[in-house]
Amino acid sequence: MPEKNIQEQETEKKHLTSAERQKLYQEKATQRRIEEYKKRKRAKLIKIGLIALAVLLLIGAIVAVILLEKNVWKPARIYESANDLYAAEEYLDAYDVYISLGDYKDAPSIAATCITKNAQKLAGRDDVIIGTTASMPWFKIDENGAISFDEDKYKGVTELIVPDVFDNTLVTAVRDNGFFYVKADKIILPPSIRSIGAQGFFAAEIKEIVLPDSVEFIGEKAFEDCEQLAKITLSSKLKEIGSASFRNCNELSEIVFPEGFESIGARALASCEKLEKITLPASLTSIGNKAFEGCEKLNTVIYGGSLDELKVLCSGYENDIILSVKDLICKK
Repeated sequence: MPEKNIQEQETEKKHLTSAERQKLYQEKATQRRIEEYKKRKRAKLIKIGLIALAVLLLIGAIVAVILLEKNVWKPARIYESANDLYAAEEYLDAYDVYISLGDYKDAPSIAATCITKNAQKLAGRDDVIIGTTASMPWFKIDENGAISFDEDKYKGVTELIVPDVFDNTLVTAVRDNGFFYVKADKIILPPSIRSIGAQGFFAAEIKEIVLPDSVEFIGEKAFEDCEQLAKITLSSKLKEIGSASFRNCNELSEIVFPEGFESIGARALASCEKLEKITLPASLTSIGNKAFEGCEKLNTVIYGGSLDELKVLCSGYENDIILSVKDLICKK
C-alpha cells in the first residue's frame, strides 16, 4: 500500500483522540531515541576501530624498528666497529667482533683473515705458516688455541716447525702433554705461543728449542727427562717455570733467565748433570725447594742483585748449592 502523504496524515491526526495522539508521540520519541542510540553506538564502534587500527599500526611500527635495529642498524654499527679495529691492526679484537656477527655480510671470511693478519703481525713477516688438519694431520688444536702433536702421523724431517695458524685458529699454547715423547732435533714455535703446558715436552727427544718472546709461563714437568736437550733459548717475557720443568735435562750446560723473570719452581733444574752456568735476574722473587739439587757441575752463577738478596732467596729452600759455587757473581 502506498505511504500516506503529509496532508492525509495531518487529516487523520485531527480524528485521533488525545490518548491516541499521546501514544503516537511516545512511539515517535522512542523511535528517535533508538535511532540516536544506534547512531552513537555506530560512532563509538568506528572510534574503537580507529583506535585499534592506530594501536596496531603503532605496534607494527615499533616491531619494524626493533627488527631493523636488530637485523640491520645494530649489525651495521658492529660491523663498522670491527672494520675500525681491523684498520687499527687490532686483529684479535676485530676477530671477536666479526665472529659475533655470524653470517652477516663477509664477516666470517674477514674473521679468518684476522687470524692470519695477527700471526703476520706477531711474526713480523708475511710468510707465516698456515696449517690444516688436511695438510698437517699430525697436529690438533683446541678451542683455546692450544696445539698438540701426534707422532704416529708425522712423516717429517728432524726440524719440526709448529704452524702460526692451524684450522683457522691462532696457535697460542702448547697443550698439556701436547708433545709428549716427540722426536725432533729442533722445534720451532710460532711467536704467538704464550705458554707451555704441564708435561708439554715431557721426555721429548729434542736437542734444541727456541721459545718465542711471547712465552710467559712454562708448566710443571714441561721439559722433564728431555735428556738430549742441550740448548734452550728462553723468552724475554718469561715470568715463571713450574716445578721439575727442566729436571733431568742431562745435556743442558747453561740457562739464562731474562730480566723480568720472577719464579723458579721446586726441583725445576734438579739433576741436570752437565749444567755449569746459570744467570739469574734481579727481578727473581722465588726459588723453589731443591731447584738445583744434583747439579754437581754447577760452577758459575751470575745474579743481577746483591749477595744479601740472593741469600734471602736461597734461605730455607735447600738451595745452598747456588751460594757455594766457585764463581758467584753478584752485580750489586
